[in-house]
Amino acid sequence: MKKIIAISLIFAVIILSACVSNTPPICFNQARVGGMIVDIPIFEIHNAKSNPAYLSGGSFGYQWDNKGSFMDTRQCDALAQ
Repeated sequence: MKKIIAISLIFAVIILSACVSNTPPICFNQARVGGMIVDIPIFEIHNAKSNPAYLSGGSFGYQWDNKGSFMDTRQCDALAQ
């Protein structure tokens, strides 16, 4: 019985480890969330002429956000040029 539980636990750890992002963020933008200023990890920058888009998110989901979604984008803007 203990062997079955141990094998099940190892299998679950292997499956769940696939959910972790291996790509580190290239920079961080700041946004106000719930009244607090937080650093949002940015994984990719799409340079449009006047309105860049940032691929932001965490290990379980990403989304494209425009520049207006953030308070401070200086760190990522320096990389985009």
